[in-house]
Order: sequence, then C-alpha cells, then structure tokens
Amino acid sequence: MSRFLPLKSNNTDTPVMHIDSHAPLDFLFASADRRIRMARYLLETLDGADECDVRCIANAALMLLSDGCDALTVVEKQIFSPPSPCTSVRH
Repeated sequence: MSRFLPLKSNNTDTPVMHIDSHAPLDFLFASADRRIRMARYLLETLDGADECDVRCIANAALMLLSDGCDALTVVEKQIFSPPSPCTSVRH
C-alpha cells in the first residue's frame, strides 16, 4: 500500500489531500470517527432548514463522510491484511 493515499473528496486532477497510511491505527480511527460524527451532527440540523441550507449541509456532510470512510478503509486494510514477510515475527 502506498504511504500517502489521496482522499476521494479531492476535486482536482492532482490530489492535494491525503491519508498517511503509516499513521498509527488509533489516530486513523479517531480521524475517521470525528468526521463521521460531525457529518451526523450536521445532518441532524436539517430539520426545518431551507433548500439552500440543505444543499450546503448535505455537501459538507458528504465530504466528511467520504473522508471518514477513506480513513476507515486504511484502518481495515491494516487490521485485516496479512503481515508482510519483512515484518513477521520469527521463532
């Protein structure tokens, strides 16, 4: 896995936002958790919002959810991928 993975929320041909796939799992998880929870809180504010506000809030929530899911994908790969031969413990 490449060290720096571009976020799917990048909106340019040359991605500028990345996830460090070598970051500690707890940091990656905390980052994903925060983004997903913030998206949920934003979506909870939609009740009674006007159409323009709904679009803005939905776009912000989509970006937060996308980034959070990208971070969780890295966590999942680190947890469930078999260790490489270079890092396995020898007995």
